[in-house]
Amino acid sequence: MLQEVVARSTGHELGEYKHCAGSLHLYEEHREQAEKYLKEGWQPTTIVMPAMPNADPWGSVEVLRRVEGEIRNGKDVDIRAASLDPYWGDLVRLLKAWRAWNDKNKRELVAIKDEMHSEVYKMFIQPRIDRLPT
Repeated sequence: MLQEVVARSTGHELGEYKHCAGSLHLYEEHREQAEKYLKEGWQPTTIVMPAMPNADPWGSVEVLRRVEGEIRNGKDVDIRAASLDPYWGDLVRLLKAWRAWNDKNKRELVAIKDEMHSEVYKMFIQPRIDRLPT
């Protein structure tokens, strides 16, 4: 995403991204978190994520940054009031899905999934819905 922000900001095409890690330590204090992550299963690598709009992203990044803090602090955020492009609106919805998951609010999580503009994100939300009690 950072690569896309830079490309959009400079008017360049998105290039190829390569990542190399020299150290991947796992400490005992983080073992439980790592095990929870691994239990989520492998995500397909063939899925094409939605492309960031070609417009200058910084106004939307600022809105996303602001609402992220509000969502983390439990505030209800009205996505329509933010007047965001559907791409950015889906990112806000993902943050709201995180909040609903942490709050164990299945009804809200279902509503958020149904509001997603891009179908791609639904596959990440549905397993969490399935894990919450009715």
